[in-house]
This record gives sequence, structure tokens and C-alpha cells, in this order.
Amino acid sequence: MSVQTWTVMVNRSPEVVFAYLTDMSRHGEWSPKPFRIEPVEGDGQATVGARFHSVGWIPGDKHHANDVEITRVDPPTRFSFTAYEKGQPFKHDFVLTPAADGTRIERTVDSPEPTGLLRVIYPLIWSLVIKPGMQKDLESFKAKCEART
Repeated sequence: MSVQTWTVMVNRSPEVVFAYLTDMSRHGEWSPKPFRIEPVEGDGQATVGARFHSVGWIPGDKHHANDVEITRVDPPTRFSFTAYEKGQPFKHDFVLTPAADGTRIERTVDSPEPTGLLRVIYPLIWSLVIKPGMQKDLESFKAKCEART
């Protein structure tokens, strides 16, 4: 597995940040690329075990699908889910820490190691697409969360 981390400071309380982060229906609002997520069953609340289906954009696939399962909900400090892509787990963990000027979000993604040809070109894809894209996601989250009243 490959573990990567991104951070951002949001000028809102951990309770406000957590509420926005765990509202799965709003994830498309802060995605810089087209993205939607819908509950597989139930009312769409982010509770442990809840499942969702997402469709978003990645290079080469405008309709990239994932199955998502919520794995941890500890208000207002931690939220985790696993996105399954072709059976491979991509574990997303958000840790919210109170700070003098708001909330620090640390997002960690633990993903499978690439195989085959992808293993060779992955460092280039990582540096040009994935790393800046994930930071852009967090910056967009920050802007949207701070704009909420």
C-alpha cells in the first residue's frame, strides 16, 4: 500500500467542518471535476457501514465508478471511508484538529501499489495529476465550507 497525506486549514469550527465533510450528498460541491455520489441503500447518512456509489472524472475515464463504505465516524474529529475500485481498497481518513484560527484537516489516502506498466509511469502521474488534484480537492472543500453560513 502507498500512503499519502494532504493538509488544509479551514476557518470554521471542527463541528461545522465535520458536518460538511460527512454530508456525502455535498461531496460533488467541492470536487474540482464532475463528481456525484449516491447512497446504495438507506437515507444517505454517513454512518459506519453505510454504502454509496460514486461516479467521477479521472484521466482517461469521465465516468469512473467506485463503491464506497463508511468505516469510521467520530464527531467532530475523524471520518474515514474506503472506496473500492475494481475490488482494490483505497482508504481515505480525515483527521480534524482544532486550531486557533479554525480546523486543521489532514487527509490520508492509503492505496494499493500500482502494478505492471502503471508501476513505471505512476511517479509521473502522481506528481502531475494525483498530488496536485488531491490538494485542489481540499482547497475547494475549504472555500465551500468557509462560504457556508
